[in-house]
Amino acid sequence: MNRTVSIAMLISVVMAGALFAEQKKSNAVILAKAMQDTSAKKVFASAVHYGKISVTTVPDSAEIALDSIEKPKSPCVLDSLMPGTHFIIAKRKGYYGKKITIEVMPDSSQHLDIVLVKPASIFVSTTPAAARVLFDGRDAGVTPYENSKVKPGSHSIRLEKDQYGAIETSYNAVDGKTDSLAFALQPLPSILAQPPLQPKTKEIPVEQKQGLDKTLLIILTGIFVVFGVAVFAIESGSN
Repeated sequence: MNRTVSIAMLISVVMAGALFAEQKKSNAVILAKAMQDTSAKKVFASAVHYGKISVTTVPDSAEIALDSIEKPKSPCVLDSLMPGTHFIIAKRKGYYGKKITIEVMPDSSQHLDIVLVKPASIFVSTTPAAARVLFDGRDAGVTPYENSKVKPGSHSIRLEKDQYGAIETSYNAVDGKTDSLAFALQPLPSILAQPPLQPKTKEIPVEQKQGLDKTLLIILTGIFVVFGVAVFAIESGSN
């Protein structure tokens, strides 16, 4: 009995030792792999040559986003940038936003100054009113027409109204400026303005119409007389 217990204890000690040795080996492998990964990361980090961009805006305190990721407001420095193409968006309330594509080179340091512009305003009136407004080729409504969010730059305006000649002009919107434009529409010549003539039905004079009625009556009377004579002759023949 004692011998059996001793053998069992010996087997347990041997198995525990084997398990401990296996666990120690596994931990060593994990530690070595972790050290290898860390070394690889350090080698990769040291091999990459990042770029840097300092951003300023006019006006300042504009919201900045790098590749759709929000960054601190301007002025700010965007560092640790991977070499390649990036896009930067600057926007501020009351101004038109601006998107800029920039190429970042390894070990480069660049400065980017972004000027934001305010929208322009325009008021268009016509004599007479209610003329159709086409702004840059798109239907914008009727006069009097007002737009307070016009992007600075060149635009086209076309005014149209039935029975009046169309007016087409160009308009240069200036940052933050309000412009009022007034136009007098010119009526088209009467031959062009009047609606197309409708075909008229030719009317027969009363005297001619009465004459036709009498002629028709005489013809019908003659037909009845002939028909009566024919019927009389047939009946006489049969008797």
